[in-house]
Amino acid sequence: MQEDTRLWRYRPGEARLFNHPDEVPEGEGWGPYPVPAVQVDMPQALLSPPGPDQELTDQEKAEREERARLLQCALDLGLKADETWTSEQLRKGIAAAADADMIR
Repeated sequence: MQEDTRLWRYRPGEARLFNHPDEVPEGEGWGPYPVPAVQVDMPQALLSPPGPDQELTDQEKAEREERARLLQCALDLGLKADETWTSEQLRKGIAAAADADMIR
């Protein structure tokens, strides 16, 4: 019985299953871990503060903090999300991006 020598290798935006470690081309950027297709410095998620005449309730503050956390997570995953995305859209985008990372 033969031992399975196949292995996955990754480079930006690409994944490939090689039959043997010796088949992985040298100097072409293949590595052992998934790499996003484009690596850029991601901006920090910022939400505009409330106006001077606007006081937030504790519930609104909690929702705002959660949305800021979700937006930052989405940006960290490489999604082109912005302040117009709802919390639900952010959750769905994050879940889809996480699923895509697991498939690669």
